[in-house]
Amino acid sequence: MGSPYCIKETYFFESIHTKIDVLFGKIERAWHGITRTPKPYRILVKGIKLQGNHAGYAAWEPERSVPELQHVGEEWAFPDYKVPDHTHRHHEFHLQLSGQTEWSVKGETCALGSRSLIGVGPDTRHSMKASGRHAHHFIYCSIDIPALFKKLDISLSGSPLAKKYFKIEDAEPFVEPFQILSREMRRKDKHRAILIKNTTESIAYLLDRHCSQEKSREKELCLDDLVVTKAKEYCECYLAEKLCVETMAKSIGISKSHLFYVLKEKLGVSPFAYHAEMRMERAKEMLKTDYLPLTAIALELGFGSSQHFSTAFKKRYGVSPSLARKNT
Repeated sequence: MGSPYCIKETYFFESIHTKIDVLFGKIERAWHGITRTPKPYRILVKGIKLQGNHAGYAAWEPERSVPELQHVGEEWAFPDYKVPDHTHRHHEFHLQLSGQTEWSVKGETCALGSRSLIGVGPDTRHSMKASGRHAHHFIYCSIDIPALFKKLDISLSGSPLAKKYFKIEDAEPFVEPFQILSREMRRKDKHRAILIKNTTESIAYLLDRHCSQEKSREKELCLDDLVVTKAKEYCECYLAEKLCVETMAKSIGISKSHLFYVLKEKLGVSPFAYHAEMRMERAKEMLKTDYLPLTAIALELGFGSSQHFSTAFKKRYGVSPSLARKNT
């Protein structure tokens, strides 16, 4: 069995004090102390690897009491730094703390900005193929999600975690747990194990919360799509009548305000504008396929007169109904 304090590899710039301070400011200076080998960090100096474009560490199986946590790492990198194509047996999570990166996951491109996160499923090939024009900073970890969720009695059924990858645009809630996890990798005291355990479990709960919110949003989107379908059916049935939004909402089974909200969100229009648009579309079809006089078409679609119809049609399509019919 390896040591519970097991940093397998550490690497840094040859002149780390100057380069890292310039790139990332004073906030990381505590971490840079590893190059001066004070007592708590002497173990880190073993197995040093010098890299020309990045600095950081990787800890594999860092805590025996938390077997679900497979590895943890942190990197400060120049723009030309890339991560080659690779896979892991378990989920890997990459939290972008600053800068921008572009990932490739099974041929699909995923761009990450500051304070965003990507989660990649087991045995899914992925790589960081670009990192923008500026230096960047990220923390990553690999977790045996099925084992940890089972331990915490969290269901994986229907979770976005089952996908080959997913992205969290606003990953601010994950920043502090990831930073704590990374800091504890470099400590060796009686509190280390419990902090790693609690933080790993906190990340699991945060992932579950995010996935639950995603499922709720997907459900809402499905319901909103149904509202749009029913709104379309209603408008088709009552094209010739003056629209009553309250009656329309009641027939769909939602409130008037929610009907306005859904149509604005999904289609960018109000119920009145949607009804008017469908009337115009129907008029355009009738001009192509029917040979009714313009007055008859106008009356069938609920216009008060052929002149009213012609004005509305020309405003919508830029030509008169008669000219539109002639051009078909």
